[in-house]
Amino acid sequence: MDAEWTAGSRNGAGLCRRLRAAGFRGSLRVVTQWATRRRRSEMAPDGRSRKRPSARAIARMMTLRRDRLTRDEAFTVAQIEHGVPQRAEAAALVDDFQNMFRRAAASTS
Repeated sequence: MDAEWTAGSRNGAGLCRRLRAAGFRGSLRVVTQWATRRRRSEMAPDGRSRKRPSARAIARMMTLRRDRLTRDEAFTVAQIEHGVPQRAEAAALVDDFQNMFRRAAASTS
């Protein structure tokens, strides 16, 4: 999506059509929400979202896999990790814990 955005495709519906032609199976809603967040972040003077995330949102971001985070969320997590280096170690432990449960659930299915 970043490449299409950079190439000038700023309309959510048009962007979704191009992505679907390339094999994307997500919904129009997902793409338009992403485009709206991207547009808003570009309006902020420092390139970040103006609103600070809540403690609940930060906790969610820090427990999700990296590939499930938006660009802004990944940036927020990176800032937290920079300020609190032990966070990366804690994240690895949480990932291991979650993987343990996923493997257990998969073996019982």
